[in-house]
Amino acid sequence: MKNLRCYAKISITNLLHNFECVKALLPDGCEIIPIIKANAYSHGSVEIAKALSHRVNAFAVAEMDEALLLRENGIKNGLLVLGYTDPSFASLLSDSKITQTVTSLEYAKQLSKMLGDMSLDVHVKLDTGMHRLGFDTENESTVDEIAEISAISNINISGIFSHFAESDCPESDFTDLQFERFTKTINELKAMGIDLGTVHIANSAAILNRPETHLSAVRPGIVLYGAYPSAEIKEKYLARHPEKPIKEVMTLCARVGQVHTVKAGESISYSRTHTFERDSVIATVTAGYADGIPRTLSNNGRVKINGETFNVVGNVCMDFLMVDITDAKCNIKAGDEVVFWGSEGISIDEYAQCADTISYTLYTGISPRVAKIYE
Repeated sequence: MKNLRCYAKISITNLLHNFECVKALLPDGCEIIPIIKANAYSHGSVEIAKALSHRVNAFAVAEMDEALLLRENGIKNGLLVLGYTDPSFASLLSDSKITQTVTSLEYAKQLSKMLGDMSLDVHVKLDTGMHRLGFDTENESTVDEIAEISAISNINISGIFSHFAESDCPESDFTDLQFERFTKTINELKAMGIDLGTVHIANSAAILNRPETHLSAVRPGIVLYGAYPSAEIKEKYLARHPEKPIKEVMTLCARVGQVHTVKAGESISYSRTHTFERDSVIATVTAGYADGIPRTLSNNGRVKINGETFNVVGNVCMDFLMVDITDAKCNIKAGDEVVFWGSEGISIDEYAQCADTISYTLYTGISPRVAKIYE
């Protein structure tokens, strides 16, 4: 039985709606590779993969252990590890039919050595300006090094990709430059007769705003979970597709643990950062920063209880926070549901703005102890 102290309601209906919104933007034949790293942005990677498994060929994760968890739970789709895996695990990757990202010739050779008679599918990562991982497209040796990898007998290049640094800025010249660098390198490799397999670069922002980047496949992440990469991307997307807004998949909730009164002049919570100017009624909410509620929402955040919005007062604690319900129009009692963000509450984007962060960190900051309810 789930403990409904702090819990996230996950709408599979909204997930599938968002998937169809993405699909409608793509040309025929363009694959969708959902990003389900970081436990599907805390939505539950196994459950999200099961919901989408019949609609896609492959998923992408950050590390080998995330891929193995999916295999252990019956996910048979292709799995792409976007990050680094120690070469000593090459045979396990091969046995588990997990595709590994390759970021250098040296790394490819290390994998090959550890594989022995086994073989491994890889996607080659190009660095087009993010300067995080990959073959630098501005390095003259890059094309020759990738060609050398293609000749390694137990390494099979099944894809090639890059990553945009600021595609969430709709008019970014740098995104244009990155795409130029990417396509130039791709064309040079193809001219050498190298089969590159699946070619992909578009993330959520590019999917919504850069149709020219929809190549063999796209990699939706945050958009699948119902948040826009930026306010500018949201505005542009909805201007073109007002009938298809994406929908938040997670609604984060907790319970009222106690209702009590505080007299004027008294303070509340750690460090006494809020002092009451009048006699007030307070609801103590059963969620805190150990659940993923940012402490920056102290004296700043808002919640909904019985459809009404109330302000957080005092510092957010590890397991609790307090809200001022003095002016509530409805009766609020212990056990009532409290909604933080999601389709039933305040938008994740507004919450991120209040917390001086981004929706990605709010989602991925959700603690494993937060129960998930799939609807």
